Amino acid sequence: MTREVVTRTDGETVDIVQAQAESYDENAKLNITIGMADAYIQKIAYVSGTSKQEYIGLAKPGTADSDAGWQIKKLTYSGNKIISILFAGGDTKFDNVWSDKEILAYS
Repeated sequence: MTREVVTRTDGETVDIVQAQAESYDENAKLNITIGMADAYIQKIAYVSGTSKQEYIGLAKPGTADSDAGWQIKKLTYSGNKIISILFAGGDTKFDNVWSDKEILAYS
């Protein structure tokens, strides 16, 4: 079986053997369907007092907020538009702590 990795416009890489479907809903939220063996839990934290997503975390099921097993993205805005998606530690590794998301360095 051949695996091919592609990079989406948001910088995220997707293994197209594992990814089964990708679509956007009516609110332009990204929906990805992945195989059960590759499923992740997801957490979202919002900008205080708004409905804007500020942090998005992915981890394997069972990972505690205090465990170093999270990939964390920070979204930055200009007005209501997302202008960048930055990663904790400057990489896509699953080695961050969700409960530390506000004090981590992003690039």
